[in-house]
Amino acid sequence: MKKNLIKLVLFLVILFLLPINSSAKSLCDEIGIDDLSKHLEVNQKVQPKIVLKNEINDKLCRIILAQNNRHMVLYVGKDFVIAGTLFKNKEQIDQNLIKDLETKNIKVAIKDLDNYVTFSKKPHKEIKYILYAITDPNCSHCKYGVNEILSMMEHYGVYLKIIVMPIYPESVPKAIEAYCQHISIEGYMDPNWLKRPSSPETQCEKGKKFVERVKKKSEEIINRGVPIFIIKDKRNNYIDHVVGSNMKRIMEILDGKPLIAK
Repeated sequence: MKKNLIKLVLFLVILFLLPINSSAKSLCDEIGIDDLSKHLEVNQKVQPKIVLKNEINDKLCRIILAQNNRHMVLYVGKDFVIAGTLFKNKEQIDQNLIKDLETKNIKVAIKDLDNYVTFSKKPHKEIKYILYAITDPNCSHCKYGVNEILSMMEHYGVYLKIIVMPIYPESVPKAIEAYCQHISIEGYMDPNWLKRPSSPETQCEKGKKFVERVKKKSEEIINRGVPIFIIKDKRNNYIDHVVGSNMKRIMEILDGKPLIAK
């Protein structure tokens, strides 16, 4: 009995004296931009930022990088990097995370969005929704989406506001022309207008400055390209946004079926 008691005391003393590493770092804690740059081409002019780290397990860390307000999802191990999309129960988990980040950015950026609207159109009936369409003159998906909105705006009471953000360099003269010449939405949608070269007379200084401001604003909003449709209620409260011409999703939102919290 006495021997057993001595053994127990010795065991407890040894256990107490053993170093306890309570601050052991996880794989995610140890990964930084320098570690990622060993495996990826990193733009040195615009240093990317890690905006989210998520430990999948002790051998895999999910990281979301932000660069020029664009996000990239990476799965990082001790000596490798995987760029891709994770599916679970038929859902793209990564896209949901990116959507949440986009929503935070957009909620901040849309506070002064009316200052960047090129043209707008109200419904004849009561306004129930305000819909911002962020487009590029040379984007066919943008034109398709705007045409669809025009066809349903009376039914849903949509106040359509178009922001012409030239993503492509060749779109800049047409964006300036749309502002300087006070082009209507119908004129903007006309394919013949796009085909006509912009003359020097259509490139006013005020329009050039306006488009420069719009391009700078695009850095706060555009993450996955255009079109982007931002939907608010009639009291100017954010409801949701859709990237791409997913008209089915836009109609669901206008029917009162938001997928994300306001």
